[in-house]
Amino acid sequence: MIKTYWWFLLGVFSVACSGEDTPDKRSDNLLYQYSTIDALLGGVFEGDLHMSDLGAQGDFGIGTFNAVDGELFMNEGELYRIRHDGKAYPVAPSETSPFAVATFFQRDTVFEFNAADGPISYEGLQDRLGRLLKANHIYAIRIIGDFAQVRTRAPAPAHRPYPTLLEHLNDHQHTFTLNEVKGTMVGFFVPHFLKNINVDGFHFHLLTADKQAGGHVFGFESRALKIELSRMRNITVELPGTSAFQHVNLTMDRNNDVRIVEQGK
Repeated sequence: MIKTYWWFLLGVFSVACSGEDTPDKRSDNLLYQYSTIDALLGGVFEGDLHMSDLGAQGDFGIGTFNAVDGELFMNEGELYRIRHDGKAYPVAPSETSPFAVATFFQRDTVFEFNAADGPISYEGLQDRLGRLLKANHIYAIRIIGDFAQVRTRAPAPAHRPYPTLLEHLNDHQHTFTLNEVKGTMVGFFVPHFLKNINVDGFHFHLLTADKQAGGHVFGFESRALKIELSRMRNITVELPGTSAFQHVNLTMDRNNDVRIVEQGK
């Protein structure tokens, strides 16, 4: 059975600098992003964004931590780090990030898949959502699920001099298979034209219902899913003031790198 409730707001794209006036983050579906995916791919593994500052920008989001020490998961204002041991840890306000994305989540669409629809895979979900979403808009997506299996990853921390993200993950990516778990996936759909700023397509992080495990999602098989969507009206990208960001080469085509990093292949 599929339940669907629809209403959408007009979409607006903007990029603002830190310190400028921005729309009310709690009411206008504003997506905040710190740094860019190409900078992270290029080895900019340290930033000056504190978790206390990220919490002021949203209660829902994903990212990583300095030295790419684990995966960042934020839902309903609670922040967790999934480390390379596969376990989830609460995050202190003083922790810092080189790349993060957040919003104050306000759902405008809800639908469900259950056993009557048959098992659904990650690829199957992306296909269904791809037919429903407006391809040129950004969506925040929360998925509450009963999973037969979830495949996740989390990286071990990098050490200076930092390599590219792909080089680091080649040797320091830890993968996990979680069987018979309930959990929440948080993430985003980003249109292709923003591919140098954020991961284009779907990108999710998972935290299990007992808040003990999770990671970046590679794939899953589920019996029941509740999907909540929020279409973003604005995006603000804060560019780091760090020396590493100032000197990273952002002219390279890293499309193949991001495909390997995000999909694990």
